Amino acid sequence: DGEGRLIDFRNTIILLTSNVGSEYLISLSRDENTLPEEKMLAELLHTELLKFFPAAFLGRLTVIPYLPLRREALGFIINTQLK
Repeated sequence: DGEGRLIDFRNTIILLTSNVGSEYLISLSRDENTLPEEKMLAELLHTELLKFFPAAFLGRLTVIPYLPLRREALGFIINTQLK
């Protein structure tokens, strides 16, 4: 660190978030029946991410896409909050 101490990042998880590809992901998930399977979705998002991040950086990450909530989930949340 700035004071000369050694910082150890072993056994550390670092979470990064980005809105890159969010509009694309929303367009893909408009219809739950046509949403690509996980592997295909990861490949499609990887193409979008490469527009903003270097391949060497992405190669060191595990990308976990967050899908929009389904109507049933939104209904459950709304009902829970209104009680």
